[in-house]
Amino acid sequence: MTTNNVRVRPKETEHEINEQGYFVRQNNHFTTPFGEGEGKLPVEAGRYRLIWAKGCHWSNRASIVRELLGLEDAISINLVGRGKHEQNLGWEFVFDVGQKDPVLGVQFLSELYAKADPEYKGRPTVPAVIDVTTGKVVNNDYVWLTNYLEKEFAPFHKAGAPDLYPEELRADIDK
Repeated sequence: MTTNNVRVRPKETEHEINEQGYFVRQNNHFTTPFGEGEGKLPVEAGRYRLIWAKGCHWSNRASIVRELLGLEDAISINLVGRGKHEQNLGWEFVFDVGQKDPVLGVQFLSELYAKADPEYKGRPTVPAVIDVTTGKVVNNDYVWLTNYLEKEFAPFHKAGAPDLYPEELRADIDK
């Protein structure tokens, strides 16, 4: 599934600093929600792969929630890091044999972003959910991802999984 669409990682200091000099994180690009119905990503066991990095607290959060809920059999996972290259090529599957994800067959997360949207110009960020049937990023909405894991993937939770998004607190949590 090699795409050869490796891209140099855009610099936050050049693209994500506002007029006042403050960092303003880029908007999430892949925000289609999981669920049933038109315009939503189907919830299927074995269809998705969560890509995360230890250095990103948002992706740590998604990885921890996946494990707490017992979604290991429903959503596969892989870890990315930084390789040493002349140019910053972003997140790379440095922990895998040949620096390639064994399921997706790519070396860099940017390849999966480019396959999903060839015009994408932002930073390929983690956490990223990849549809393993297409090899494309389908969701990088770090703010809502754990809510999707809690609600939409509930049929795949292990017995006794904690309720991390209690119905009576959802309005407050969402704020």
